[in-house]
Amino acid sequence: MSNTRASPLASGGVAPYAFSGALASTTRSGAGSGVGSVASSTAKVQTKIPLDRYFARDGRPRLTLITCGGPFDAEARRYRDNIVVTAVPA
Repeated sequence: MSNTRASPLASGGVAPYAFSGALASTTRSGAGSGVGSVASSTAKVQTKIPLDRYFARDGRPRLTLITCGGPFDAEARRYRDNIVVTAVPA
């Protein structure tokens, strides 16, 4: 992803790059590469992720990245939030 401005999401990791309009490039083994534009990014307190909301075999192509972020809880040894970034073909 390309970073040209600050993100409201957690610091570090993908968060500084996950603002709306940022470019995301992918390379797939045997399928070439593609470029997309970030359509949305959210930070949510970790819960069970509704995977059917983010991943499907039908509909328009999209890239969804789910990672961790937010404050780190040293006692629990984990980050508080899930960061969800969705990109669509540019």
